[in-house]
Amino acid sequence: MTTLTLINHRWRLLKSIEDIGRRSFGTSAYGLSITLLVALLWPERADAVTAGILVMGIGDGCAGLIGRRLNSPRWTLFGQTKSLAGTVTMAIASGLCLIVLALSTQAAISVPTLLLISGSAVVLEQFSFAGIDNLSVPIGVALLWQQLIR
Repeated sequence: MTTLTLINHRWRLLKSIEDIGRRSFGTSAYGLSITLLVALLWPERADAVTAGILVMGIGDGCAGLIGRRLNSPRWTLFGQTKSLAGTVTMAIASGLCLIVLALSTQAAISVPTLLLISGSAVVLEQFSFAGIDNLSVPIGVALLWQQLIR
């Protein structure tokens, strides 16, 4: 699947998949991150894989949607426009994803650990030039979850 997204990125066979208004390898990076997480952590730490995928898919997805729609302070970092609304949305959605995952897997997660993992996701998402956050956020969250949640 990652290979297919790279082909689509190059030749724009399905234009809507790459229609984000800027040059990005995000779709391919997300597929690559899932592939790497599954190869490295599945099935022993399926919870860590799930944490990374959920935070990226839901947290970053909601951040992009809400950040564009709400009028809030904006800044540019590495050529990418970020907003307070999108950043706060990323933090809240990431935290909620991790809480739901912890409850569904009966994992004990402390408030400081929750804040550390979701805060790290927010920081990694800020450095999103060329869609690199679609690689760094899922892998970063999954590795933190793997190390901090037993």
